[in-house]
Formats: sequence, C-alpha cells, structure tokens
Amino acid sequence: MGRLIRLALWSRSSTPRTREIVLEVLKKTYPVPIHTRELFQRIREEYPDEKPQLPSPDLPLVQIRRVTTPSPETGTSTIPFPDHLIRSAKYLREIVMGDMVHRKQVQKVHSMRVPTPEELAQKTSKKKNKKSKNSNASSVTINVKGMVDEWGWVLRTPEEAEKMKQEEKRIKNALEGQKLLDVKQLEKDKRVRFLELWGHLNVRRQRARAEKLEREEKKTIELEKLREEGRKEGQIGVYIIIVGDSIAPEFDVFNFQEPWRPRIAKLNVIAIRSYFSTQYSIE
Repeated sequence: MGRLIRLALWSRSSTPRTREIVLEVLKKTYPVPIHTRELFQRIREEYPDEKPQLPSPDLPLVQIRRVTTPSPETGTSTIPFPDHLIRSAKYLREIVMGDMVHRKQVQKVHSMRVPTPEELAQKTSKKKNKKSKNSNASSVTINVKGMVDEWGWVLRTPEEAEKMKQEEKRIKNALEGQKLLDVKQLEKDKRVRFLELWGHLNVRRQRARAEKLEREEKKTIELEKLREEGRKEGQIGVYIIIVGDSIAPEFDVFNFQEPWRPRIAKLNVIAIRSYFSTQYSIE
C-alpha cells in the first residue's frame, strides 16, 4: 500500500528576502561585476542558514503540483540545494535576477580581460584534440581580439536608474517625433498625388474634390467596420440605410435575427448597393 507524502511546492517567483540577499552581496562587490556562479557561491557561503518558505501543513494535497524527482543517473534530487532559500543557480539566474532587472535594481554588464596562460594553453590543446562530450573541464571563449568576454551582474545605483529612465524617455520621444514626421510626409505625398490628378481644376473645384474624396474614404472605413462586426457576430442583420428622410427598402432581403441589432448608418445608397452586390451577389 502506497503512502501519501507532502512534497515541497517550489516558488516560481522571487521573494523580497531573495532580492534583499542579492542586493546585500552586490553592494559588497560594487562596482566590480560578478558572474552568476560566483554570486550563487557567495550567497551560499554568507547566508547558509536561509531556509525556503514551505507551504502550510494545512495545504490540501491536491494543490501540491511541483515534485522533486530523483535523477535516474545519481538517484539524488535534481534540486542542488532544496533546503536553501535560493535552491539553485538556475533559479537565481532566470527567476531572481530576471525579476530584479525588470525592477531596475541590477544590470548585466559586459567586460573583456586578457586570457591567462592556462586558458591560452587550453585553447591550443582544444584545436589539436577536440574535447569529448563527457569532459567536465570548464573552458572560456576567446574572441577575435584575443580577449575573453565576460558578463557579470552589478548594482544599479539610483543615479544610473534615473539616467536609464531619462534615456528611455528620450527614445520614446524620438519615436513619437518620427511618427509625427511620417504622418506629415504621408499628408504631403497625398497632396502631391492630388495635385497631379486634379491640379488643372480651379481652387473651388479642387476644394470640392478633396471634400468628396474625404467623404468616400470615411464611407469605406465605415463599410469595412460594418463587415468586420458582421463577421464577428456570425450573422447578417438588416442594414437600414438612411439618405435624408428616406429608407432604402431593398435591403430588407436580409433576414433579421434577434438579438442581432440593426446597424443604422448614414451612408450613400448607391455605394451600399454596390458593396453588397459584390459581397452577396444581390441583383
């Protein structure tokens, strides 16, 4: 007969205490960047007694959904340090640091350093004999400049956070200004095309032609909106077309089904007839 056991429900987000620990360690190393592995090791050494917040003993078993399963190779838990608040380097890198970057508390910076003689020798031997896949020896990548690329975490000071905020604001304003320039350029292009077509007319007729084109453009937009609404509803209602005080009865051929409400639009009857004739083959 099997036994019912209560398993730990691991947190999938950072906690205030985990962020506080990371900030305390980064304050000690500032302004030198620190790699995730080194950061995790320092946390383990300086805060060895930090325990995870386990679920309440009254929590129903049906709510326990995350299980710590043993590895088939070693027979041990896949969580490196299940009894510590920061249980693994992966949790630190992907969950905690990702959340702190979003909160603008830390940032990842890039740096380059001169490779050590051991690293240069390792690169030379790697060219001669490719490492086996089962080798546990750590290696570094030397770039085309002959330097070693390194990425590390560093504390973001309030001044840097404010500077980043101002930079984001500047970029946003630049994008909005570019959009405004694009709109102005579009209007200018439309004006040029209009003059190419109707530049031979006098000023009064040009104004009348522009107003007519604007009305037709608005009608087209409203027609597309009506068609999209009809597609979303899945039904076609009665379109009551009002031109002045008259109603076009020929559009009663559409079967009106409740609760789909009729759409009332002040549109041109000829344009509507042409539109529906194209879409629904109405004679």
